[in-house]
Amino acid sequence: FIKRYGKPFNKEISYTQDNQEKEKLFYKEELNKGTWYIITTAFTFIDDKLIKQEVVKEERTFQKCDCNK
Repeated sequence: FIKRYGKPFNKEISYTQDNQEKEKLFYKEELNKGTWYIITTAFTFIDDKLIKQEVVKEERTFQKCDCNK
């Protein structure tokens, strides 16, 4: 996964109740939906198997310009 998508900007490691390694990798990307956003996505792995992908944060970076004022 890291070879394909690069190094995450953050990661968390914990263990499940049955002692399996649980790793969460965090990636940021820019997205334009009329205005620019930074989207933070978390990918959760248990014993190196992807089990969950979720958007954990959407952050608007710039206000939409109303240049006609």
